[in-house]
Amino acid sequence: ATLPDAQRTTVNATGTVAIDALSLQEAKATAVGGGGGGAGISDAQATAKVLGPNAAFVGDEVHIASANNLLVLAETTAATALADVVVGTGGLVSVGTNKADAASTVATSAHLGSGVDVVTQTIDAGSSTAPNGDVVVQAVGRGEADAIGNASGGGAIQVGVARAVADLQPVVDAPVGANSTIRAAGDFHVDAELVSALPPTQTITDAIQGVDLGADTLAYD
Repeated sequence: ATLPDAQRTTVNATGTVAIDALSLQEAKATAVGGGGGGAGISDAQATAKVLGPNAAFVGDEVHIASANNLLVLAETTAATALADVVVGTGGLVSVGTNKADAASTVATSAHLGSGVDVVTQTIDAGSSTAPNGDVVVQAVGRGEADAIGNASGGGAIQVGVARAVADLQPVVDAPVGANSTIRAAGDFHVDAELVSALPPTQTITDAIQGVDLGADTLAYD
């Protein structure tokens, strides 16, 4: 049921009402193992996870009674998980095992709650192309998961087991709740995007540029 006006949150603005959520997450896990002697045995594991929500929203029953624009924007600029494991062993019996797990499961959401009322008005902006009387609900999500496992060894008996698992499950949504009323003097945009490219101003450092299995080395930017 709709709340009485006296119990609702009401916003009156002459300009733009902007609600933004910006998230940048990066998780790295590195493990290196080695063994030698009569029996060289090494076991290493690395786990990197990027989790959790990133949300911008107008809550249930909120009344935006007047505004030039309403902008509800949620963006995940990066959600990168990197797990890297290198194992090297030597000996008469050489056993090397490793496991690399990387997971990126960030949820990005921009939404209007249930029973929300929005009213926007245009203003005299001349020839400007900026939003004027618009309601925009936009979510932009990104995700990356990289798992790398290397096992090497030398000996009369050699066993090498490398396991790498990358779990990539980003979620992006931009819902408008039930019983909401939007009276936009300009445009009404609802957009949910899952993109792979970084924004122009965002760079991720320490990215892997090359792997040399013979030398057991990694090159980073």
